[in-house]
Amino acid sequence: MSDRIQQIRDYVDNHDLSDEIEKGHWETDVVDDPMITTSLRLPKSLLDWVRNQAAEQHVKPTAWIRDLLEQQRAGRPDLEHRVSSLEAILASVMAAAQRPERDTTTHGTRASAVAGARKTAKVRTRSRIAQTNINTTRSEVEKGAQENLKTLRRLAAAHDAKKK
Repeated sequence: MSDRIQQIRDYVDNHDLSDEIEKGHWETDVVDDPMITTSLRLPKSLLDWVRNQAAEQHVKPTAWIRDLLEQQRAGRPDLEHRVSSLEAILASVMAAAQRPERDTTTHGTRASAVAGARKTAKVRTRSRIAQTNINTTRSEVEKGAQENLKTLRRLAAAHDAKKK
């Protein structure tokens, strides 16, 4: 032990510290919801996966897991609901593209018919692209949601096992 540490130890062992304690003050500025450290046992393969997921989002694994749990606790709308909303919007766009447009400025001339057809074709193309993107996103979202759900179930099971 260093001399300084030994001096402090001797002082504490041989002196009454109650006066110094009375002069102190309690910290009152505390966090409402303090962070608590917990230990979690995970299979190596799962921890590797968590680390990869976190790295893709440029966050630490603990922050990634905490965000996942916070999302679940907050009860954010599930992905199925969000995708269904996008599909409803797309359906209304498609319906609007199907309706014939009246051109009152040219009184139905051939030029206005061609312009209307081009516009309708563009809208239909954009709608098809949007539908393809929704389908792709939906499958990716469903896959991600299933993986996240599995992770949450594993984390909950580990937590429950630790409680017992």
